[in-house]
Amino acid sequence: MKKRNILLILITLLLLITSITIFMKIEYNQKQDPDNTKRILSNLPVLPVSDMNAKAEKIRIIHYAQTVYRILSVDLDTMTAVLEIYEPQKDIKKPDIFRDYEATVIEVPIVHENGSYRLIHTKESNRLLNGKPFTTASGALTESGSLFERLPEYFWFSSGAGGWGTEITLNPDGTFTGDYHDSDMGDSGDGYPYGTLYVCHFNGKFSQPEPINDDVYLMRLEYIEADEEPDIVTYEDGIRYITSTPYGFDDGDEFFVYMPDTPVSCLPTEFMFWCTTKMRLTLPTNYYGIYNINGMQGFNGRRGDPAAYIANYQYTFENRDSVLWVNDSYSSSLVFWSEDGPAAISLKFYWTYDDKREFTAQDWLMNQTGDYDLTISFNDDYSEAAVTVISEEGTDLSPWGGTADGTFTGVYQRLPEDRLR
Repeated sequence: MKKRNILLILITLLLLITSITIFMKIEYNQKQDPDNTKRILSNLPVLPVSDMNAKAEKIRIIHYAQTVYRILSVDLDTMTAVLEIYEPQKDIKKPDIFRDYEATVIEVPIVHENGSYRLIHTKESNRLLNGKPFTTASGALTESGSLFERLPEYFWFSSGAGGWGTEITLNPDGTFTGDYHDSDMGDSGDGYPYGTLYVCHFNGKFSQPEPINDDVYLMRLEYIEADEEPDIVTYEDGIRYITSTPYGFDDGDEFFVYMPDTPVSCLPTEFMFWCTTKMRLTLPTNYYGIYNINGMQGFNGRRGDPAAYIANYQYTFENRDSVLWVNDSYSSSLVFWSEDGPAAISLKFYWTYDDKREFTAQDWLMNQTGDYDLTISFNDDYSEAAVTVISEEGTDLSPWGGTADGTFTGVYQRLPEDRLR
């Protein structure tokens, strides 16, 4: 047998042993404290960086080792909810964390009482969930006044590409105003050499959101109306403007509101397609989502300062710089620059939940220098980040004030964006 095959077998066995340990611990914790799912989810270990790059969506599979349900839709007219339930791994001795789990989709009744919607077990849902109760909203959520007062004022819906987007400004009473735009600069002609822009200005109102559980609220779209009739064509400054409809509210009726720290494994895949937060186990502490259930369209919102989790820091030693890019939505990086040339080392890592401070990072440049252990801590106002780096291969970090055998410690200062290298 070739050495390479033996190595692959050993790696596979190691993954299986690790997976069994994780899953058995989850099962034990669930039996001891079945209502503490969020804590378990938010502290699960993550896949190695090399695997995460290629298998971002597979991070959810770890959560499916325990029973997970997602609320796909709610019909307030019939008072029923559609759930997608993932059954736990039947053979815990041979878990396969990379296979696709098949979900069972069922309907369950809901009731409305004490200002909350509550899911009611059927015989089938009780069997699929092994008797685990549905999580319900705590009294604190229903007694804290209007949820709109706690939501961000601004939400956006966009794929991040294609020159289109919808933005809404939300008021404390549930009313909102919004704008949709979609530019097609290639669609030009006589009188509009700079292309075509589809636009829609609109307004509407949501009903008061009511909790289904601690993480998910439900609200209805009471009305929405465009300020102009669709398909009105005007020309201005060499651009053709065509009025449209408010994209993002297609077939809009019921909408979910997702709260910070919601486990990603419990969110519909269709919402995560629009969600700007990737490579996470839980939604960030300042992130809120609005999901159009019928239209399968998701709006993103952030409240307040994103603190350290979307920020940039710089460290300088003699004539060499190092820059820390922190991003809780995609990948974060720590770059060590050469004196007058390109980056010498570029480490990539993932901020999978807000309290995480220790990471395994990997140099992804062509001159890859291997894996690194990375620790980051912040001061109270997040103006400074203390960084410790240890190279597992012993890469020389002395040019940046570290040691020749691969250890580095430095204090990075937060920078405005326009000062980034």
